[in-house]
Amino acid sequence: MQTTTEYIVKLPYDLTPWQKQVKHDPHRFKVACAGRRTGKTQLALDILIENVATVPQALGWYVAPTYAMAKDIAWGLLKHNTADFFRAGIIRRYYDGDLTIEFLGNRYLQLKSGDKPDSLRGRGLSFLAIDEPANMERELWEEVLRPAIADRQAPVFFGGTPKGFNWFYDLYQMELKEPNDWKSFRVTTEGAELVSCDEIEKARRDMDERAFRQEFEASFEVFGGQVFPVFNREKHTAFFEFNPNLGFNIGMDFGWSAPTAVLFIQVDNKENVYVFDELGRRETPIQKMGELIRERKYERKLGIWPKEIKTFDPDLIYCDPAGDSKNEATGTSSIMELRNMGFKIRYKKHYPGVIQDRISLIRKWLQAGKLIIHGARCQNLIQAMEMYHYPDPKNDIYSELPLKDGVSDHWIDALGEFFINQFPIIKSEVRAL
Repeated sequence: MQTTTEYIVKLPYDLTPWQKQVKHDPHRFKVACAGRRTGKTQLALDILIENVATVPQALGWYVAPTYAMAKDIAWGLLKHNTADFFRAGIIRRYYDGDLTIEFLGNRYLQLKSGDKPDSLRGRGLSFLAIDEPANMERELWEEVLRPAIADRQAPVFFGGTPKGFNWFYDLYQMELKEPNDWKSFRVTTEGAELVSCDEIEKARRDMDERAFRQEFEASFEVFGGQVFPVFNREKHTAFFEFNPNLGFNIGMDFGWSAPTAVLFIQVDNKENVYVFDELGRRETPIQKMGELIRERKYERKLGIWPKEIKTFDPDLIYCDPAGDSKNEATGTSSIMELRNMGFKIRYKKHYPGVIQDRISLIRKWLQAGKLIIHGARCQNLIQAMEMYHYPDPKNDIYSELPLKDGVSDHWIDALGEFFINQFPIIKSEVRAL
């Protein structure tokens, strides 16, 4: 005769009203856009503890932007919250070295960091909580964590404070696209009632107005000094099909630790520019990037008969001239490797003021409403258009060059390489007599 033992353990805290509302909501994907000191991490851990403690063979992950954040912010809190589970014998062991709790019944709760995505591949998860997703890369979710929850159809909790209009904003908007699976919540620091009103008012007086709205009111704000303030999703994004009557070109910016950014672009006879797809990969050899470009298999209509269609390469790849620098170990360059694969390459070498001219051209097409970006396939470029900004002034001196953040700048550079080559600015020379 098999018996089942029931354990009743009370956690050493009470959830606040907003935390209870989110926890008991039935949607599979829950996104909490919350101000600072609202209890996001407490809620994430609470959901994981309950799920891992009650589901057989469960594996639950809490993912923070870095290992230090997972250890310093969540591990101590998690051990404190589960102390009675340990005393009751529900927890077999704490593994401080790899931030893991082993529950009875081969169930595990683990703290992970998002700064090494490859270390998170290959596991099937029962539950997932992502803390501060705005401080992580979109690829971590789309390429690593999303596949990890597929086989068990695991529920996911996202909790974070906005950071401009990056991919966390897109998560927050998912409720509008898939309301059966996604639910979004917004809670301000004041609304959470964990920080005194007096302290919040002091912060309001001390902080930049935009920063206060973002950090305390959970508001999605445009960065100060935005390079493309005219960019508007309603005006400059759309859903459209590849036009088989036109060829296409590519704008490309080389990277390694930062992504190699590839934009697929068509131009019609009225010089409307359509960015219809994108491709981004980190730490990927250039030959592999060329293969991935060819795998897209865009079709071009030949002649007047519909049956005369075949796949084809881009007409031209416009790229960064830095790609022509030879690697001493291999004796070749990124541009040479692409040419050896049969791609036609064009780039501008020794071009003064190229960054400012690229920006001017992009602005010109935006202002005229002639730059249209695919709203579903080009999420990285859309995010970059909103996030690309100038650094804060120092001693009232403003920089003419945008900030290189290692992400947004690569997508804008890829777009800029296309524009400066497709629509070159003619510079006249004036010589002194």
